[in-house]
Amino acid sequence: MTASDVRAALEAPLPTDPDVIRTCTHAEARDCLRSNELESARHLTGWPVMGGAIVTVDGPAHRSRRRLESVLFGHTHLRRYEFEMLQPAVDAALRRAAAGRDDDGIVRVDLVTLARRIMITISASIVGLDLADTDEVRHRRLDDCLAGLVRGVTVEWTHEDRGAVLEDAIGWKEVFDREFVEPALARRQAAPSGATGEAEHYPDLLAVLVADESHGLDRAGILTECVQYLTASSGTTATAVVHTVHHLLAWLKAHSEDAGRLGDSDFLRAAAMESLRLHPGPHLLLRRATADVELRGRTIPTGRLVAVDVREANRDTEVYGERADEFDPRRSTGPGVAPEGFTFGGGRHVCIGRPLALGTYGRRGEAEVDGTIVRILRSVFAAGVRPSPAAEPTRVNGVEDRFGSYPVHLTAL
Repeated sequence: MTASDVRAALEAPLPTDPDVIRTCTHAEARDCLRSNELESARHLTGWPVMGGAIVTVDGPAHRSRRRLESVLFGHTHLRRYEFEMLQPAVDAALRRAAAGRDDDGIVRVDLVTLARRIMITISASIVGLDLADTDEVRHRRLDDCLAGLVRGVTVEWTHEDRGAVLEDAIGWKEVFDREFVEPALARRQAAPSGATGEAEHYPDLLAVLVADESHGLDRAGILTECVQYLTASSGTTATAVVHTVHHLLAWLKAHSEDAGRLGDSDFLRAAAMESLRLHPGPHLLLRRATADVELRGRTIPTGRLVAVDVREANRDTEVYGERADEFDPRRSTGPGVAPEGFTFGGGRHVCIGRPLALGTYGRRGEAEVDGTIVRILRSVFAAGVRPSPAAEPTRVNGVEDRFGSYPVHLTAL
């Protein structure tokens, strides 16, 4: 990555720039995300960190890579992630929390840190990193990498100096490559051709990319794809868990009758979807017109950027009701309307990992998988999560809507 590449990224348009066309309604957002004439223009400012990842490409390259990587989210693999990896990681994290209780007997934790630690385990497995749950040193190191990479991925939304944030993220990307991706990749490349075993039955991202070069990625591209999967599967889910806990704690004060539903997968999933609807990660998704596009009465000229306003679409009162700005896990939506809105995107770029986060509810002929968010929520509520009376949550310094810390007590441990 050259200095000129970084300069070009810092000079790229931001989603919030006034000359970027912005959608206003749920219908406009849906049409844009489904349009074949609007290609992805995501992460222009964060290009040194994310450029070339699956969310940034279109056409044959996107179709080929999505087909190849979709094996990671088949039902068999989802069940393995959830039952063999996620739940043990949740249980281990809660045991560590209980072991570290304070002298007054109270278990105090930061929910952001707890959720991220849990998700790092499963994210590392999906990518193919060698990370034993008992290796605290490497866990902390990967968590440091994740924090630095997330800042680079979300650099468009920061209130800090973008150049400094991007430079720091590039440094963490190099650390991530040197200490995690390179050793894992070398091990797979050294494996005998046609070798069978666990990797064949439970492929990870690196194993898939090594085995099939139709993806067209060079070494730098493979690293960026690993960054995409690590930050999306860890950061997004951890953020969603914290927002959902925050909303449910407030909801239960006014709706105590729902306290008995905190072990109910359907109720927790509905709450998670409602929280995701209200708190999409990047609330503006950039698209670029490859031809003149008619969008419900206005023309988007070739080459112009469109910011799909996910937050506005997700709060459209025509779709989600007069109180669309409020959290309501009992909310019902019409046919064809996703309860979580466009938080996972839409069209050909809908998030490939959505079943990992929200489970496989409603599929015929398959035992349901709860999804990572539901399973973590059930466990932290069973642990008696309560807001700390002595410490307030903090927000990150930027436009992005997420907590930097969320102090809680785990009263049932």
